[in-house]
Amino acid sequence: MTNRENFLKAVLRDKPDHVPINGGYCYGKYDAASECKVVNARLGDKDWGYAFSRIDGDTTTMGQVTEHPLQSHGDILDWQPPKLAGEDRFEGVAEKVKEYKEADLFIFGGVGSFIFERLHYLVGMEELFALLYDDPELFRTLGDQVADFNCELIHRYANAGVDGVWGGDDWGLQDRLMISPSMWRAFFQPWYAKLFTTAKELGLITYMHSCGKNNEIIPDLIECGLDVIELHQPNVYDVDWLSKHAGGKICFSTTPDIQTTLPLGNKERILFETRNLKEKLGRFDGGLMYNLYGSPEAIGISFESMDFYLDKAREIGKYDER
Repeated sequence: MTNRENFLKAVLRDKPDHVPINGGYCYGKYDAASECKVVNARLGDKDWGYAFSRIDGDTTTMGQVTEHPLQSHGDILDWQPPKLAGEDRFEGVAEKVKEYKEADLFIFGGVGSFIFERLHYLVGMEELFALLYDDPELFRTLGDQVADFNCELIHRYANAGVDGVWGGDDWGLQDRLMISPSMWRAFFQPWYAKLFTTAKELGLITYMHSCGKNNEIIPDLIECGLDVIELHQPNVYDVDWLSKHAGGKICFSTTPDIQTTLPLGNKERILFETRNLKEKLGRFDGGLMYNLYGSPEAIGISFESMDFYLDKAREIGKYDER
Protein backbone atom coordinates (compact mmCIF):
# COMPACT_ATOMS: atom_id res chain seq x y z
CA MET A 1 0.00 0.00 0.00
CA THR A 2 1.43 3.39 -0.95
CA ASN A 3 1.55 6.30 1.49
CA ARG A 4 -1.09 8.16 -0.50
CA GLU A 5 -3.37 5.12 -0.48
CA ASN A 6 -2.88 4.67 3.26
CA PHE A 7 -3.64 8.32 3.95
CA LEU A 8 -6.89 8.20 1.99
CA LYS A 9 -7.91 4.92 3.61
CA ALA A 10 -7.46 6.52 7.04
CA VAL A 11 -9.71 9.43 6.02
CA LEU A 12 -12.38 7.15 4.54
CA ARG A 13 -12.11 4.56 7.33
CA ASP A 14 -11.12 1.83 4.90
CA LYS A 15 -8.53 -0.18 6.86
CA PRO A 16 -5.21 1.69 6.55
CA ASP A 17 -1.96 0.01 7.53
CA HIS A 18 -1.10 2.73 10.03
CA VAL A 19 -2.27 6.06 11.46
CA PRO A 20 -0.84 8.73 9.13
CA ILE A 21 1.43 11.47 10.47
CA ASN A 22 0.06 14.88 9.55
CA GLY A 23 2.50 17.78 9.70
CA GLY A 24 1.04 19.67 6.77
CA TYR A 25 2.00 23.08 8.17
CA CYS A 26 5.22 22.05 9.93
CA TYR A 27 8.83 22.97 9.22
CA GLY A 28 12.15 21.17 9.47
CA LYS A 29 12.19 17.58 10.68
CA TYR A 30 8.48 17.61 11.50
CA ASP A 31 7.74 18.66 7.95
CA ALA A 32 9.90 15.77 6.76
CA ALA A 33 7.88 13.39 8.94
CA SER A 34 4.57 14.45 7.43
CA GLU A 35 2.70 12.17 5.05
CA CYS A 36 0.83 15.10 3.52
CA LYS A 37 1.65 18.58 2.27
CA VAL A 38 -0.27 21.82 1.82
CA VAL A 39 0.22 23.97 -1.27
CA ASN A 40 -0.89 27.59 -1.27
CA ALA A 41 -1.98 30.08 -3.87
CA ARG A 42 -0.32 33.50 -3.81
CA LEU A 43 -2.73 35.19 -1.45
CA GLY A 44 -1.59 37.20 1.54
CA ASP A 45 -2.96 39.50 4.21
CA LYS A 46 -2.32 42.54 2.02
CA ASP A 47 -4.60 41.11 -0.65
CA TRP A 48 -7.41 41.12 1.92
CA GLY A 49 -6.50 44.50 3.35
CA TYR A 50 -5.88 43.55 6.97
CA ALA A 51 -2.66 43.30 8.97
CA PHE A 52 -1.41 41.17 11.85
CA SER A 53 0.71 42.62 14.63
CA ARG A 54 2.66 41.15 17.55
CA ILE A 55 3.82 42.56 20.85
CA ASP A 56 7.44 43.66 21.15
CA GLY A 57 9.77 40.71 21.48
CA ASP A 58 7.30 38.14 20.14
CA THR A 59 9.06 36.16 17.45
CA THR A 60 7.08 32.92 17.57
CA THR A 61 3.30 33.54 17.45
CA MET A 62 1.21 34.65 14.48
CA GLY A 63 -0.04 37.66 16.48
CA GLN A 64 -3.50 39.03 15.89
CA VAL A 65 -5.22 41.27 13.40
CA THR A 66 -5.25 44.88 14.60
CA GLU A 67 -6.02 46.64 11.33
CA HIS A 68 -9.45 45.84 9.91
CA PRO A 69 -10.28 47.33 6.50
CA LEU A 70 -14.09 47.35 6.78
CA GLN A 71 -14.91 50.09 9.26
CA SER A 72 -18.46 51.00 8.19
CA HIS A 73 -21.54 49.63 6.46
CA GLY A 74 -20.49 51.57 3.39
CA ASP A 75 -17.11 49.84 3.40
CA ILE A 76 -18.84 46.47 3.47
CA LEU A 77 -21.20 47.37 0.65
CA ASP A 78 -18.30 48.57 -1.52
CA TRP A 79 -15.95 45.70 -0.70
CA GLN A 80 -14.83 43.10 -3.22
CA PRO A 81 -12.68 40.04 -2.45
CA PRO A 82 -9.24 39.68 -4.03
CA LYS A 83 -9.14 38.86 -7.72
CA LEU A 84 -8.13 35.37 -8.73
CA ALA A 85 -8.17 35.79 -12.51
CA GLY A 86 -5.11 37.27 -14.18
CA GLU A 87 -3.09 37.63 -10.99
CA ASP A 88 -0.71 34.63 -11.28
CA ARG A 89 -2.13 33.36 -8.01
CA PHE A 90 -1.47 29.74 -8.98
CA GLU A 91 1.88 30.08 -10.68
CA GLY A 92 3.92 26.97 -9.84
CA VAL A 93 1.17 25.29 -7.81
CA ALA A 94 0.45 22.48 -10.29
CA GLU A 95 4.17 21.79 -10.57
CA LYS A 96 4.51 21.59 -6.80
CA VAL A 97 1.51 19.24 -6.61
CA LYS A 98 3.14 16.97 -9.19
CA GLU A 99 6.43 16.99 -7.26
CA TYR A 100 4.73 16.06 -3.98
CA LYS A 101 2.63 13.33 -5.57
CA GLU A 102 5.76 11.79 -7.06
CA ALA A 103 7.11 11.74 -3.49
CA ASP A 104 3.98 9.73 -2.51
CA LEU A 105 2.45 12.54 -0.40
CA PHE A 106 -1.22 13.44 -0.05
CA ILE A 107 -1.78 17.05 -1.19
CA PHE A 108 -4.14 19.69 0.18
CA GLY A 109 -4.83 23.12 -1.25
CA GLY A 110 -4.70 25.74 1.50
CA VAL A 111 -7.83 27.87 1.75
CA GLY A 112 -6.94 29.59 5.01
CA SER A 113 -10.08 30.67 6.83
CA PHE A 114 -13.23 29.14 5.43
CA ILE A 115 -15.67 31.82 6.66
CA PHE A 116 -15.72 33.05 10.26
CA GLU A 117 -12.12 34.06 10.82
CA ARG A 118 -11.96 35.81 7.46
CA LEU A 119 -15.02 37.84 8.43
CA HIS A 120 -13.69 39.00 11.78
CA TYR A 121 -10.29 39.75 10.25
CA LEU A 122 -12.08 42.06 7.83
CA VAL A 123 -14.50 43.68 10.27
CA GLY A 124 -13.20 43.08 13.80
CA MET A 125 -14.51 40.48 16.26
CA GLU A 126 -16.83 42.69 18.34
CA GLU A 127 -17.96 44.58 15.25
CA LEU A 128 -18.76 41.32 13.46
CA PHE A 129 -20.96 40.04 16.30
CA ALA A 130 -22.71 43.42 16.43
CA LEU A 131 -23.32 43.28 12.68
CA LEU A 132 -24.76 39.78 13.01
CA TYR A 133 -27.47 41.13 15.34
CA ASP A 134 -27.94 44.66 14.00
CA ASP A 135 -27.91 44.03 10.25
CA PRO A 136 -28.16 40.31 9.48
CA GLU A 137 -28.76 40.91 5.76
CA LEU A 138 -25.56 42.93 5.39
CA PHE A 139 -23.80 40.23 7.40
CA ARG A 140 -25.08 37.63 4.92
CA THR A 141 -23.97 39.75 1.98
CA LEU A 142 -20.41 39.83 3.26
CA GLY A 143 -20.39 36.13 4.14
CA ASP A 144 -21.76 35.22 0.71
CA GLN A 145 -18.88 37.03 -0.94
CA VAL A 146 -16.28 35.18 1.14
CA ALA A 147 -17.99 31.83 0.51
CA ASP A 148 -18.21 32.46 -3.24
CA PHE A 149 -14.55 33.46 -3.34
CA ASN A 150 -13.53 30.26 -1.57
CA CYS A 151 -15.66 28.15 -3.91
CA GLU A 152 -13.78 29.65 -6.86
CA LEU A 153 -10.50 29.02 -5.02
CA ILE A 154 -11.48 25.37 -4.50
CA HIS A 155 -12.19 24.98 -8.22
CA ARG A 156 -8.76 26.33 -9.07
CA TYR A 157 -7.06 24.01 -6.58
CA ALA A 158 -8.92 21.09 -8.16
CA ASN A 159 -7.61 22.14 -11.57
CA ALA A 160 -4.09 22.12 -10.09
CA GLY A 161 -4.53 18.47 -9.11
CA VAL A 162 -4.75 18.56 -5.30
CA ASP A 163 -6.36 15.71 -3.35
CA GLY A 164 -8.23 17.88 -0.86
CA VAL A 165 -8.77 21.36 0.54
CA TRP A 166 -7.62 22.47 4.00
CA GLY A 167 -9.11 25.41 5.85
CA GLY A 168 -10.21 26.36 9.32
CA ASP A 169 -12.22 28.51 11.68
CA ASP A 170 -11.77 28.53 15.46
CA TRP A 171 -15.32 28.35 16.77
CA GLY A 172 -15.04 27.50 20.44
CA LEU A 173 -14.33 29.00 23.80
CA GLN A 174 -12.96 26.65 26.45
CA ASP A 175 -16.44 25.54 27.51
CA ARG A 176 -18.87 26.31 24.66
CA LEU A 177 -19.45 27.63 21.17
CA MET A 178 -18.92 31.38 20.65
CA ILE A 179 -22.50 31.85 19.45
CA SER A 180 -25.66 29.84 20.01
CA PRO A 181 -25.85 26.63 17.96
CA SER A 182 -29.16 27.78 16.47
CA MET A 183 -27.60 31.01 15.22
CA TRP A 184 -24.59 29.12 13.88
CA ARG A 185 -26.93 26.83 11.95
CA ALA A 186 -28.99 29.72 10.61
CA PHE A 187 -26.05 31.75 9.31
CA PHE A 188 -22.91 29.66 9.00
CA GLN A 189 -23.99 26.11 8.26
CA PRO A 190 -25.25 26.96 4.74
CA TRP A 191 -21.85 28.48 3.87
CA TYR A 192 -19.93 25.41 5.06
CA ALA A 193 -22.34 23.16 3.19
CA LYS A 194 -21.74 25.17 0.02
CA LEU A 195 -17.95 24.98 0.39
CA PHE A 196 -17.83 21.29 1.21
CA THR A 197 -20.36 20.37 -1.47
CA THR A 198 -18.28 22.25 -4.03
CA ALA A 199 -15.19 20.32 -2.98
CA LYS A 200 -16.93 16.95 -2.91
CA GLU A 201 -18.40 17.47 -6.39
CA LEU A 202 -14.82 17.98 -7.58
CA GLY A 203 -13.69 14.77 -5.91
CA LEU A 204 -11.76 16.48 -3.11
CA ILE A 205 -11.35 15.58 0.56
CA THR A 206 -12.48 18.34 2.96
CA TYR A 207 -10.34 19.23 6.00
CA MET A 208 -11.11 21.79 8.70
CA HIS A 209 -9.18 23.03 11.72
CA SER A 210 -11.26 24.29 14.64
CA CYS A 211 -10.10 24.94 18.20
CA GLY A 212 -12.23 25.29 21.32
CA LYS A 213 -15.19 23.26 22.56
CA ASN A 214 -17.25 22.83 19.40
CA ASN A 215 -18.98 19.56 20.22
CA GLU A 216 -22.43 20.92 19.42
CA ILE A 217 -21.66 21.57 15.76
CA ILE A 218 -19.59 18.51 14.88
CA PRO A 219 -22.70 16.58 13.72
CA ASP A 220 -23.65 19.60 11.59
CA LEU A 221 -20.20 19.78 9.99
CA ILE A 222 -20.42 16.07 9.18
CA GLU A 223 -23.80 16.70 7.59
CA CYS A 224 -22.26 19.53 5.56
CA GLY A 225 -19.74 17.10 4.08
CA LEU A 226 -16.64 17.50 6.26
CA ASP A 227 -14.24 14.55 6.00
CA VAL A 228 -11.50 15.51 8.49
CA ILE A 229 -11.66 17.74 11.55
CA GLU A 230 -8.44 18.96 13.18
CA LEU A 231 -8.63 19.21 16.96
CA HIS A 232 -5.62 20.40 18.92
CA GLN A 233 -7.47 20.27 22.26
CA PRO A 234 -8.99 16.78 22.48
CA ASN A 235 -9.30 17.07 26.26
CA VAL A 236 -11.60 20.07 25.82
CA TYR A 237 -13.83 18.07 23.50
CA ASP A 238 -13.55 14.86 25.60
CA VAL A 239 -12.21 11.93 23.60
CA ASP A 240 -14.87 9.55 24.92
CA TRP A 241 -17.60 11.94 23.72
CA LEU A 242 -15.97 12.21 20.31
CA SER A 243 -15.75 8.44 20.02
CA LYS A 244 -19.38 7.92 21.02
CA HIS A 245 -20.98 10.72 19.00
CA ALA A 246 -18.74 11.12 15.95
CA GLY A 247 -16.50 8.06 15.76
CA GLY A 248 -16.90 6.23 12.47
CA LYS A 249 -18.51 9.29 10.87
CA ILE A 250 -15.50 11.55 10.38
CA CYS A 251 -11.70 11.37 10.51
CA PHE A 252 -9.95 13.12 13.40
CA SER A 253 -6.61 14.86 12.91
CA THR A 254 -5.49 15.30 16.49
CA THR A 255 -2.70 15.13 19.04
CA PRO A 256 -2.04 14.84 22.75
CA ASP A 257 -3.58 18.04 24.05
CA ILE A 258 -1.55 21.15 23.20
CA GLN A 259 -2.75 23.01 26.32
CA THR A 260 -2.83 20.42 29.08
CA THR A 261 -0.36 17.75 27.99
CA LEU A 262 2.40 18.49 25.48
CA PRO A 263 3.62 21.76 27.10
CA LEU A 264 4.07 19.98 30.46
CA GLY A 265 6.38 17.38 28.94
CA ASN A 266 5.08 14.46 31.04
CA LYS A 267 6.08 11.50 28.88
CA GLU A 268 3.80 9.08 30.67
CA ARG A 269 0.82 11.33 29.91
CA ILE A 270 1.89 11.91 26.30
CA LEU A 271 2.16 8.16 25.83
CA PHE A 272 -1.27 7.56 27.38
CA GLU A 273 -3.01 10.14 25.22
CA THR A 274 -1.28 8.98 22.03
CA ARG A 275 -2.47 5.44 22.69
CA ASN A 276 -5.93 6.55 23.85
CA LEU A 277 -6.54 8.53 20.67
CA LYS A 278 -5.95 5.44 18.57
CA GLU A 279 -8.03 3.19 20.83
CA LYS A 280 -10.98 5.59 20.96
CA LEU A 281 -10.90 7.47 17.62
CA GLY A 282 -8.84 5.27 15.30
CA ARG A 283 -10.74 2.06 15.92
CA PHE A 284 -13.31 2.56 13.17
CA ASP A 285 -11.22 0.87 10.47
CA GLY A 286 -9.22 4.11 10.50
CA GLY A 287 -10.62 7.56 11.16
CA LEU A 288 -7.50 9.04 12.79
CA MET A 289 -4.32 10.83 11.84
CA TYR A 290 -1.70 11.97 14.33
CA ASN A 291 -1.31 15.73 14.01
CA LEU A 292 1.94 17.62 14.57
CA TYR A 293 1.43 21.19 15.77
CA GLY A 294 3.04 23.65 13.36
CA SER A 295 4.65 26.05 15.86
CA PRO A 296 5.35 24.14 19.09
CA GLU A 297 7.79 26.76 20.39
CA ALA A 298 5.04 29.41 20.26
CA ILE A 299 3.00 27.62 22.92
CA GLY A 300 5.76 26.26 25.13
CA ILE A 301 6.06 22.75 23.73
CA SER A 302 9.65 21.51 23.84
CA PHE A 303 11.24 19.72 20.93
CA GLU A 304 11.96 16.87 23.33
CA SER A 305 8.22 16.43 23.89
CA MET A 306 7.52 16.66 20.17
CA ASP A 307 10.19 14.08 19.36
CA PHE A 308 8.85 11.71 22.01
CA TYR A 309 5.29 12.09 20.71
CA LEU A 310 6.36 11.53 17.10
CA ASP A 311 8.30 8.39 18.01
CA LYS A 312 5.35 6.96 19.94
CA ALA A 313 2.88 7.94 17.20
CA ARG A 314 4.88 5.90 14.69
CA GLU A 315 5.12 2.98 17.09
CA ILE A 316 1.53 2.94 18.34
CA GLY A 317 0.02 3.94 15.02
CA LYS A 318 0.63 0.59 13.34
CA TYR A 319 -2.52 -1.46 12.86
CA ASP A 320 -2.39 -5.24 13.18
CA GLU A 321 -1.92 -7.11 9.95
CA ARG A 322 -5.27 -7.41 8.25
